[in-house]
Amino acid sequence: NTIVIFTADHGLPFPRAKGTLYDPGIQVACLTRWPERVDGGSHSAALTSNADVMPTLLDAAGLPAPDRIQGRSFLGLLTGDESAARTSVFAEKTYHEHYDPIRCVRTERFKFIRNFEERPNLVMPSDIYNSPTRQSMTDDEAFWGRRPAEELYDLKADPRELENLAMATEMAEIKRGLEHQLIDWMSETGDPLLQGPVARAPSA
Repeated sequence: NTIVIFTADHGLPFPRAKGTLYDPGIQVACLTRWPERVDGGSHSAALTSNADVMPTLLDAAGLPAPDRIQGRSFLGLLTGDESAARTSVFAEKTYHEHYDPIRCVRTERFKFIRNFEERPNLVMPSDIYNSPTRQSMTDDEAFWGRRPAEELYDLKADPRELENLAMATEMAEIKRGLEHQLIDWMSETGDPLLQGPVARAPSA
C-alpha cells in the first residue's frame, strides 16, 4: 500500500536544457507506483509541477495540505481523472553558479519567459560548459547574443522554442494574459524579484 514517486530537480545536462527554463530544462521524469490504485503502464500528458508532490502525498494519506504549501494534488491524475489537470505551471531560476533571474509560465500550448537581467542567451553551469558536448559546438549568436527581456513561444508550432514571438503584434493579447498570470504567481509566492535584484547571501 506504499506510493512511490520517482522524479528529478532539473532536465537534461546539456546546453539549452539544465539551467534554463526551456522545456528540456524544466521537463523531468515523474514515475509513480501505487499497487491497486495506479494502473501499471498508464500515462498522462497533463501539466504538473514538483511543487505538487507534497500535496499529492498528503492527499494520498488522507491529510489536508497546510495553507502555506504551494502546489496542488495531482492524485486525481494518477487515478485517471484528467479533470484534475493544471492549466498552467510556473518555473523559476535565480542563481545556479551565476545570478540569472528568470521566471516563466507554461500552458499546454504557450510559454512566456521573463528575463530580469541582461545576460547572454545561455548562462550554463560549469559542468555543462566544460562538457564535450558544449566544446564541440560553435560559439555563435545562439550562445552569446543578448538575451531579450521577454520570450514567448508557441510550443505546438515551435516545440524547440527557437522562434521568439514576444514582439509579434498578433501575439500581444496572449503575451499580456501570460504576463499577468506570471506576475500574479510571483505576488502570491512573495517573489523578491518584484522588489528588485536579489542579493546573494553572504558567505558563511
